[in-house]
Amino acid sequence: MIERAVGFLPPAHTPRCSVSSVFCGVFQQSEILLVDDDPHILEVNAAYLKQQGYQVFCARDGGSALTIAQSAALDAVILDVDMPGLDGVTVCQRLRETSGVPVLFLSAYAKPDDRIRGLLAGGDDYLAKPYSLVELELRLRLRIEGRQRFSRQEVLRFGELEIDLGLREVRFGSKQTSFTALEFDLLAFLAQHPGQVFSYAQLSDQGRRLLQGRCLLQRQFLLRCFLGLGEF
Repeated sequence: MIERAVGFLPPAHTPRCSVSSVFCGVFQQSEILLVDDDPHILEVNAAYLKQQGYQVFCARDGGSALTIAQSAALDAVILDVDMPGLDGVTVCQRLRETSGVPVLFLSAYAKPDDRIRGLLAGGDDYLAKPYSLVELELRLRLRIEGRQRFSRQEVLRFGELEIDLGLREVRFGSKQTSFTALEFDLLAFLAQHPGQVFSYAQLSDQGRRLLQGRCLLQRQFLLRCFLGLGEF
């Protein structure tokens, strides 16, 4: 079963924050995949993360999770270990064949051997049930930010090819090559994920998110001009 998260308000005392990531100067909402065979846990986690500003996909089994991962440019996966059919560890191993997306395991079992098994499968973090939603979101945010810091090098080099993220220039040897804004963003996205395989649907999704972010910045600029606030 594949579904978008439904609305759910966290407790009134829970701190709220808006989460966005920056890619080549464009703000975009972080896309999260939640995988759990327990519909109640799935709904509560999804609703809370949506309230914090994330875009959330939900899957109640491993097969559906892998289907979503093939078509969405995910920023992180929160994965239940104990599921019928494809368990979380197997799903993580499949994801690692093509993706380095951060994976945070959730499990009712917190024995050291279980945590080690999940981490050896390619997981980045492990949280035992029951857990705090605030802690879950904090761990998730730190994993996403850590990956972004690692990927946002100022200049990416591949032999004679140089991709300057600050100047938004592409150079091959002594020649500078012209790219449209979207072409540059997609090239930089691929260069920041070396060795990973992306489907056409994933690249289309990434392009859509970049265009949405650029339109948002243009609207903000026009609004500031209208209000006499000048440029950013």
